[in-house]
Amino acid sequence: MNLKIEESNIDRFHRIGPTYKDKTSSITSRSIIIKFNDWNSRQKFYTSRPKLYIRGVKQKPGEHNFKVALDLTKRRYELLKFAKEKIKINNKIDFAFADSNCSLAIKIKEGPIIHFNSKDELHSIINKY
Repeated sequence: MNLKIEESNIDRFHRIGPTYKDKTSSITSRSIIIKFNDWNSRQKFYTSRPKLYIRGVKQKPGEHNFKVALDLTKRRYELLKFAKEKIKINNKIDFAFADSNCSLAIKIKEGPIIHFNSKDELHSIINKY
């Protein structure tokens, strides 16, 4: 990612979840969660994520043996999953996603990004488009 993160920028980190085996590299690993001390360090880290992934280029095994994902609450994760299912049938909406602030949003084709925080808000956005 070509990003320097100093130890002083990290408040704490620890392992979470069960151990799993990576399908491409066969490396056994376990996820970690990181809490940054300040907003700027966190934003630099999250905005550098796209440098890890190049569309259309298959990674060699072990080339990137980690991935970066946002840590959504169970409710927000379920709401995002629900939104992705609902917009599949709507050809005016591109996709649903969680931004670097963990806010849920949908991208309207050739239009704005609209944030939502409940099923009711999502339904009103989908009905509008």
